[in-house]
Amino acid sequence: MNNQIKSMLDALENLVRENLTEQGRDTLSHRISDSEMYITKSGVDFKDITENDIQKVTIDVNSTNNEVKLHSEIYTHNPNCNAICHTHPFYCDTISETGKKIPPILDDMAQIVGPSAKVAKSTNYSDVKKALKRRNCCLIQNDGIIATTRTLNECVTACLVLEKAGKCFIEGYAIGTPKALPTWEAAIMHIVYLKKYSKANQANKLSQEKED
Repeated sequence: MNNQIKSMLDALENLVRENLTEQGRDTLSHRISDSEMYITKSGVDFKDITENDIQKVTIDVNSTNNEVKLHSEIYTHNPNCNAICHTHPFYCDTISETGKKIPPILDDMAQIVGPSAKVAKSTNYSDVKKALKRRNCCLIQNDGIIATTRTLNECVTACLVLEKAGKCFIEGYAIGTPKALPTWEAAIMHIVYLKKYSKANQANKLSQEKED
């Protein structure tokens, strides 16, 4: 087993441990070059996944596989993205059914996810692209969330933070209206996170994940 697949299996284990998956509906990919990526096979439960369920495929924006196509389009148009997770954690999946965006109600959400988590109308790249503008994650209408990050480690963290924000968003309405950070403040926090605090750390993690 090479280190790239091992890194994916470690990320998948973390997603399962944090209850961020739903049986047979999730996909994780990792870009390994400008033309290739590793991606989990469709319909596989992450709880039971093995290295045989991770396939190396060509990055192909014309693929007939919808997940391969979407991930390929994101990688092609975002050179800084090296890991993508389309998953269905409980709270965010519930919110995705309402069509409501999640405001920046937590500091770490503003830093890692962005100034809000918008909702893409579908998994068509044009819709996802709009929802991801200046953000690392978005909701997809009736279809969970998608995180697009620099490393597998950051991808798991982004999913975890967004699900935590989704939980706070839903539970906050039980006692009133959740209070969000000002949009401008959240946007600045996200920029600072990307440009300063996490840059060297993520570069080091990416190097470790891509070692063969």
